Amino acid sequence: MNYNRFINTDFRRTAITITTIWLILQIIFLIIYWNHPEVPDAKSYCGHALQCVQDGTIYPSIRNINDSYIHAPGFVNLLALEYYIFGTFKVNYILNILLNIVILWEIYFLGRKIFNERIANIAVIIYCFIFSNLFAPLHSLSDHPSYFLALSGLCLALSKKWYYIALAGVCYAISYTFRPTVMAFVVCSIIYLFANRNRFTSYVYLLIPYIFLLTGIGICNKARIGHYVNTSSLAGYGLAHSANPETSIHADMTVFQHSYNTVTYIPNAETISFATKDSIWKARSIQWIKENPKKYLSLFIPRLLRSYSADWWSLEDIIVVNDYEKAMKSNNPEYALKMRRLKQFIESIPYYLMILLFISSLIINRKTIFSKKGILLIITLLALGYSMISVAELRFHYSFIFVMALWAAYGVDSFLIKKKSQK
Repeated sequence: MNYNRFINTDFRRTAITITTIWLILQIIFLIIYWNHPEVPDAKSYCGHALQCVQDGTIYPSIRNINDSYIHAPGFVNLLALEYYIFGTFKVNYILNILLNIVILWEIYFLGRKIFNERIANIAVIIYCFIFSNLFAPLHSLSDHPSYFLALSGLCLALSKKWYYIALAGVCYAISYTFRPTVMAFVVCSIIYLFANRNRFTSYVYLLIPYIFLLTGIGICNKARIGHYVNTSSLAGYGLAHSANPETSIHADMTVFQHSYNTVTYIPNAETISFATKDSIWKARSIQWIKENPKKYLSLFIPRLLRSYSADWWSLEDIIVVNDYEKAMKSNNPEYALKMRRLKQFIESIPYYLMILLFISSLIINRKTIFSKKGILLIITLLALGYSMISVAELRFHYSFIFVMALWAAYGVDSFLIKKKSQK
């Protein structure tokens, strides 16, 4: 029997079966948890969107000038459009499930395009077993749609047709208005075009729509509110989080209210524009880093480890609601917290297995890291770098683990081939 034909068929059937179950489970969870409470970020997004609908404007507006920061304008405006048409934000869950289906297909497409069909099917199987991918659609957060747009742009950028490459630039630009982390995908695309020896015009097709669209959005917003805005203005806020006298690997919003914190605290902040606050936080943070380089550098690895330490973030406030607060208020908080960590560990087991397979694959296939197959690793490398300099949040790795799934599948495939050759 032809080994390749047999194993391709076997994994294809398994991938189709698991994908079907994966989709059915998402629909069931959507019905069961339709009225679950939203996380704070989602409440903020929806609050801004509702205000835009009531004011008959788009985000950001004049009313947002003195906010602490501008938060994912592309996503807020998407939510506002959904509410304007359907009268509810919950329709976003349904849209997210549809996006999740496309994301899974795009992972299959990348696996088949860069590796082979067998690896594509294995990657789909691995991806479906990770819990956060299953529950992510039930959150109204910018991570999911920006991830969809970035991944769509990456798939389109692999094409040799100019209009697909141009559309990739459009996807990247829209994704940037949600989250600027799409830059990792843009860099990966440019390097892929270079490695594939595409013509110079390919770079033009990719970058011109990307640059022009974002520039146009920025200019329009400057005309509307007096500030050039085309994405979140979180650079200064985020840097101040990770570089201040009280800095830690965790996000701690309270430090911005501490008057003794020379980096984060701004007197009368509510009377100052978001742009001015962003500038102040950047300048102060950079100065603090210059004065405390060892302390800042010492948190790089802890932040990286925490950012990728588990993968239960999407279950919060859906299956689990206020579990930390409940644990602290229990008769035995220490025991309750231990059980909470044990539960989170169990929920993350599929994710841990993927990480182990990914690392094993890097070792097994180390000779191909600097080939076209390794170009996707640029996204992972940039994501890891961002994790070290930013506040550690589990959900921030969500948009980047598809690379790990693909390379984990590559490792499994290499092992199967080696095992077959030994027979």
